[in-house]
Amino acid sequence: MNRRNVLIIISILAFIMIVGGISYSYFVYNKEVGEVSLTTGDISIDLSGINGNQTLTNVVPVSDYDGINSNSYFDFTVNSTVDTERIYYEVYLLPNSGNTLDTSYLKTYLTDQSNNEIKGITIYNDLGDSEVENGKVIYKGIVEVNNNGTTKNETKNFRLRLWLDESYNEQTSKTFAFDIYLYVKNVDEDFELPYGYNLVRSAILAKQNAETNSCNPIWKDTTDNIDYFSGNNTCVDMNYVEYSGKLWRITSIYSDGAMKLVTQGLEDLIIFNSTEAPFYTNANTYSNAYSWLNNDFYNILYYPNNFIDTSKKWNITSTNTVSARPASTTIIDANVGLLNSFEYYNSYRCVESSTCSGSSYGTGYLLASTFWRLSNLSTTSNYPWTVFSDGTTSTVAPAVGLSMRPAIILKPTVEFAGSGTSDDPYIIIGDAR
Repeated sequence: MNRRNVLIIISILAFIMIVGGISYSYFVYNKEVGEVSLTTGDISIDLSGINGNQTLTNVVPVSDYDGINSNSYFDFTVNSTVDTERIYYEVYLLPNSGNTLDTSYLKTYLTDQSNNEIKGITIYNDLGDSEVENGKVIYKGIVEVNNNGTTKNETKNFRLRLWLDESYNEQTSKTFAFDIYLYVKNVDEDFELPYGYNLVRSAILAKQNAETNSCNPIWKDTTDNIDYFSGNNTCVDMNYVEYSGKLWRITSIYSDGAMKLVTQGLEDLIIFNSTEAPFYTNANTYSNAYSWLNNDFYNILYYPNNFIDTSKKWNITSTNTVSARPASTTIIDANVGLLNSFEYYNSYRCVESSTCSGSSYGTGYLLASTFWRLSNLSTTSNYPWTVFSDGTTSTVAPAVGLSMRPAIILKPTVEFAGSGTSDDPYIIIGDAR
């Protein structure tokens, strides 16, 4: 394949921020060029939509709510035409060398021009590094020809908002300026964007190809189209994630790339509920466990709106045995939940069993040192399922305080860095903790 790495060394957007005294700042937006076009024989990328020079005045530190709803923003468009190859591109911000502003207080928010979120609130310093120069990437994309081989024309509209965090209180004069650049290169069919699920699937494949024994870290649930990590810690050794200062384990991967995580460590001793009642019934009736998870625990997570997939549902339907697939009777929404009994069973079902129907609960990768709760109830006792320290399961009265292992579901677009081992867990790009 004829490869070309092309960097458009033309400033599209000059952004200048001057901070000083009580007035704090103003932004100057300079359109240096009307349109930039690069043609390599199979791609033409234009940046347009920057309409004239613009000065934003009276900019002061604001809350995130005010920042994402601000009427002060910068619109631009990326138009792509691909004739024969896959094209990777990134839009990145390049700071000027004379900047003096502490960018740990500068926040960014990227949407389309209808204000649909593309990249959530991100501190400038937490943006991923560009492949070239000293830039910070605000968007990565791949464009390829249509499935029938015909030319692909794609237009993506962007709207960038920037603001100072409300905690900023510097009183001396500071400046900050950067330009927007576009980096383009041809990539082959094996190249993937660094979304978490792509890295995880690559690690799974490498493990499967390297093993000469029966170790296969994945059980495929063809009914729900979900891949579950299943096995002991020797086999399942590539699913560690660090997020919000906590270590997590990936338990499953959805067909769209979303991933369910559960904490590796045990959280507080929490009463499941004072009475025999489900994990969640409705907006007015829910357990103490649900309230703690979706309030106390949720509030310590770092920018959860950027990372947690709230479109996914949680199955808390009661079952009579742990290994039984629950019906779809009780499906709920939650930002944070608990694994149900079937999800826990899936974590060890493949230990020492080529058919993944084993019962080696004592060596599964989720084995913990003490009891911890699951989300669904037993149909026989109406008590919540509970995992004991030896990996066995039974039911324990809901009013008994036991440990929790909170679970979350990551969006398919969450980006990872790292190898996923316990020594080098995946790090979520944009998580500053």
